[in-house]
Amino acid sequence: MNLRIAVIGLKSLSCVGGTEHYVRELYSRLADSGHHITIYVQRRYHGEADRRVHQNIEVIPLWSPPIKGIETFVYAFHASVKALFGNFDLFHYQSLGPSAFSILPRLCRRTVVTTIQSQDWSFSKWGPFAKCFLRYGEAQAVRNSAAIICISQALKDDLLKTYGDTGKLLHVVHHGVTPPSTPINSHKIIEAFGLTQRNYALFVGRLVPEKNIETLIGAFNTMPDLKLALVGAPTYTESYALGLKQMASSNRNIIFLGELRGADLAAVYSLASFLIHPSLNEGLGLVVIEAMAYGLPVILSDIPAHREIAETAAIYFDPSDSSAICTNVHELIRTNTTRSHNVTETARWALSKYNWTETARATEAIFTRACS
Repeated sequence: MNLRIAVIGLKSLSCVGGTEHYVRELYSRLADSGHHITIYVQRRYHGEADRRVHQNIEVIPLWSPPIKGIETFVYAFHASVKALFGNFDLFHYQSLGPSAFSILPRLCRRTVVTTIQSQDWSFSKWGPFAKCFLRYGEAQAVRNSAAIICISQALKDDLLKTYGDTGKLLHVVHHGVTPPSTPINSHKIIEAFGLTQRNYALFVGRLVPEKNIETLIGAFNTMPDLKLALVGAPTYTESYALGLKQMASSNRNIIFLGELRGADLAAVYSLASFLIHPSLNEGLGLVVIEAMAYGLPVILSDIPAHREIAETAAIYFDPSDSSAICTNVHELIRTNTTRSHNVTETARWALSKYNWTETARATEAIFTRACS
């Protein structure tokens, strides 16, 4: 059956972020299947991508004050109330903060499904009040949802530890990965960034403490002949990002590229030597899947989410040990595995295991069961 779905919990389809990418990829496919989707976004982030959408997708921008910790609260409440006046079969909440208001459609006997990307309350960027609110949002998601979609088994396991036997409520649906493309002018793009082909390690992610970037920079400061390109921007963590740049200020081979998208990001991925991801905590680690799809070797912190997605295709290290990073980087270079047959096979494996069509099919099945 075709559903009318209200989507609540993202800044904008124009923004770069895991939730926004998930919504773009998932709902373009669900719209192709005949479902009618209304996506509520925050007005100050509303951009061109919000205007160029599928005929079955309507994007509604809503006002919220541009204040950290307040804008999401006001936006999610506004969106939840406004959607109650629509004839929706399903409310699909994204993340923990917006899920605090999932009680509203539940009280009105509407079906709620929540996708949890990570346990946001564990992030150090949030103060005590925000952490409490995010924990409350998580509890409300468990209480009010007909189904909860976890993006990894590791995340599901964490929720089971907190809330006990909610196994029938929780479903694991991995993200997909878009088949990579290499821009024709890739070499010129990376040269503009001060990079050359297969001569740099790559990090992609938000500049936040949970990504453990200071340990990565510390390791590369002891390997001054190796280049490290960092792609990403802070998310309410400007002081942390400034500290990272100060750590790297004496090393010209550590390059901060800022937030990249489109052809620029594709070029940097496609011509890197390998990806290195030292994160302390991940819901899934989509950038790892993307890197493997480009055929890059991956060196990853040894955490459950990384083990789940990369299995035996990665090199793992203790994220608290910068010397372990150095050891693995030198070993990767010494054995010259950056373009081996095994890496090519890994790319094929990543593209077959993680695809958005399967993500959409599994999610659609969950939606249909929840509404029946």
